[in-house]
Amino acid sequence: MSSFKIVVLMLLVPMLGVSDDERSELYTCSFAAHTPVGDLNGRCTTQSLPGAEFVARWAFTLTFDPQSTVQAANIRPDSFYDMVRGQCLQDGSFTNVMPLWGDFIIKPDALDYIAGIESCTPLYQVVPNRITLTRISTDPLIIQFLYEERPEDLDPDAGGPSQQWLSQYSGSFHRLQQNSR
Repeated sequence: MSSFKIVVLMLLVPMLGVSDDERSELYTCSFAAHTPVGDLNGRCTTQSLPGAEFVARWAFTLTFDPQSTVQAANIRPDSFYDMVRGQCLQDGSFTNVMPLWGDFIIKPDALDYIAGIESCTPLYQVVPNRITLTRISTDPLIIQFLYEERPEDLDPDAGGPSQQWLSQYSGSFHRLQQNSR
């Protein structure tokens, strides 16, 4: 894959349809997820939160369908490191896979967002992220993932994650593995 397509994809999924002067605009969506607490569905928002200290930063906020709320209440706040894989899908949705935590299929509502995703199909990216999971509200239950791709997490010479990020990832892997038992 050409380096241009990789750069476009790294920026495209969290920021599709966002103009320079509207970088914090919320985009509504729906989601289906496979998580440690079971299969979940509901409504969501995505929001790009750029900053000079980040390669990419975005929030993914979830509100659960009534049938998912009981299971989702078992999700606890956390912070961990994971290799996030995102892929544009032909129907205008995209995947967000956190191998240590779970996976989502996200279906945007905005037509410009959908068109942007359709145009990048079947591109995907895999990037090291620091992920913070926060409970925003309990009634209704709202949970937010904050994805941060930071320059210090990348080793340009190796073409992958930095040694520091790999150490943090290893710690997350062992801790989350213990939580699943």
